[in-house]
Amino acid sequence: MQQYLNRPFPTADSSNSKIFVSLFFGFFIFTFLYIFRPFGISNNNEYALLISLGFGFITLSIVGVNLPSIDYISI
Repeated sequence: MQQYLNRPFPTADSSNSKIFVSLFFGFFIFTFLYIFRPFGISNNNEYALLISLGFGFITLSIVGVNLPSIDYISI
């Protein structure tokens, strides 16, 4: 058991899996915000799609930039 716990955490090696993870998180955030409309998004019904797309794109961008850097940071 100790040998299993001492192994390093497996990271996504292929760039396709990193792109998929980034797209998944961005799409999830967009879908969640557009369906449930929290944080006052429901007050702006005409701009709800644009606001949700913006947050989804920001999430996609941040995850897309930070996910490849995890390989370089790991100790």
